[in-house]
Amino acid sequence: MNTSIDSQIEARLAEMRTNPGELIARFDRNGDGTLDADEWAAARATVAREVLGMSANCPETLVHQRYRLISQIGHGAQGQTFLAHDQHTGQLVALKTLHVKLAHEWKAIDLFQREAEALRKLNHPGIPAYIDAFEENDGTEFYLAQTFVAGDNLEVRLARSEMFDQQRLEHIARGVLEILGYLHSQYPPVLHRDIKPANMILGADDKVFLVDFGAVQNQGSRGTTIVGTTGYMPPEQLAGRAAPGSDLYALAATLVHVATRCHPAELPVKRLKLDWRSRANLDTHFSNWLDKLLEPDVEARPKDARQALRDLDDENALAIPSTADLVPVKRRERSIQLNTNPQRIKRLTYYRNDGDLLVFDEDEYHSHTIGGYIFSVLGIVFLLIPMRLGLWPLFFLPLVFFGIAFWSLLEGSKRFSLRFSKEKGLIWQERQDRTIVPLRDLEEPYVKLASKGEAGVPMINVKPNNKLQLSRTVTTKEAERIVHEIRLWILENADD
Repeated sequence: MNTSIDSQIEARLAEMRTNPGELIARFDRNGDGTLDADEWAAARATVAREVLGMSANCPETLVHQRYRLISQIGHGAQGQTFLAHDQHTGQLVALKTLHVKLAHEWKAIDLFQREAEALRKLNHPGIPAYIDAFEENDGTEFYLAQTFVAGDNLEVRLARSEMFDQQRLEHIARGVLEILGYLHSQYPPVLHRDIKPANMILGADDKVFLVDFGAVQNQGSRGTTIVGTTGYMPPEQLAGRAAPGSDLYALAATLVHVATRCHPAELPVKRLKLDWRSRANLDTHFSNWLDKLLEPDVEARPKDARQALRDLDDENALAIPSTADLVPVKRRERSIQLNTNPQRIKRLTYYRNDGDLLVFDEDEYHSHTIGGYIFSVLGIVFLLIPMRLGLWPLFFLPLVFFGIAFWSLLEGSKRFSLRFSKEKGLIWQERQDRTIVPLRDLEEPYVKLASKGEAGVPMINVKPNNKLQLSRTVTTKEAERIVHEIRLWILENADD
């Protein structure tokens, strides 16, 4: 921790204690002449911002005949945020302002009003509550009042060199995911679009708050203005197509910033992903979880905050199978109705061998081949019986059995296999057809998951704009594991 900054904060608080009248006048929200624990926390948070140059004292001003300004606690190119005393309720509030004369475009006013409207409808303990919104000076100044959170945001805490171990990072992650789960469950889903250290506050007992909804948007809305902060925005948000997964990316980028003490925009990028692991000491599961949220392809991330939270809590959700052992993946049973007993596909297998990654389906071959032989024998039997007994109407039966046998043997010949080799590239074989693709011809995103109901189909992208699709459908969860293994192999072996 930066003891110099902390000593400045304590010195400033000690100085304020020598003039209790000023201290009480600024922070005594209930008018009892003393400062309780929450009021002291507000005073310390304000002083910390002042020492770090993130806030400043302001003139004694009464706004809207209700809000007495105490100090400036935030500022931007188009407005400021003040700590204020609500004369009607006695509470401390955060009063956000926007001045038309400072606004570079009318879109800023639209976003400010959109924020007020969104907060009016939201009700969550991790989101500062909406209090009031109003205009002053003939509509040239806009104000938004919310409950004040006594605590420091992560930007302030990073500036103070505060320490964050993995347990604390996971606590922050769960707190934000709980808030995002609430936002994304609204109809339509509400997207924050600007998650970053400055917008995440830790209050008493490290309770997590998400603030500044100036970039808020309902999913499905379309606009021409890109809103967010460089380094925390994923590719789809830069293209104007934000989704719940965009907030997950920003959360992961923020946690990486805290863990590495390096702004995401300053971290190296490898294959469109932040290359951060060597700068942080986090365990494998949490690191894998962060990397999944940082996938450039939004479809490769968890679908929403609740799924991300389940993955975080499940140690096996992102476990990478052993690269030395054969790893079977149980398949969803699939039936083929041909007036016979159902033919079931039991198992798809993927594993590594001598550095190569293999995915293959042997059971499809065995089941259909055996079935073909059985129906061939039955066809011969039902061909001989009518000839020996003279039951000519039964002659159609051998034709049916021979037809089923031919179909089964044909299906049995569809032996599917997929091999990734660093030397030979991607070798794709189905029945007698073989496709060989050099690794350099794989196209970002290399592999993605196409969902079909409860089933998932891994698809590999090949230049130019071609796709190779696994012919054996598996459950979505199993397909995710195969997709993860393929992505991991490509990241490890493809040339830079």
